[in-house]
Amino acid sequence: MAAGADASEPLFVTDDHSVIFLSSVPAWKYHTLRPLPKDIEASVYSARQYAQHPITALPITIVRTLEDGAQIVRVGGATRRVFSRRSAYWASPIGT
Repeated sequence: MAAGADASEPLFVTDDHSVIFLSSVPAWKYHTLRPLPKDIEASVYSARQYAQHPITALPITIVRTLEDGAQIVRVGGATRRVFSRRSAYWASPIGT
């Protein structure tokens, strides 16, 4: 896990299509970081890759991109700083 992250911070891991398949926030599982192109969405669904769960994008708004490539985002109503390390991500609440 990235330096500074702890077990109380939201964590998620995505596949190559940005589909979250592991998350410490259960409601984020089987969502994406951005809408999938329709052909990719259909391919994932027809391959039963995620047991035909509907794959939808999380309600993410990028608030700001920082110099190091990290982003401050709003997921639903919460603002978090998201740090990317390959396809593993962790998020920390702003102000911590």
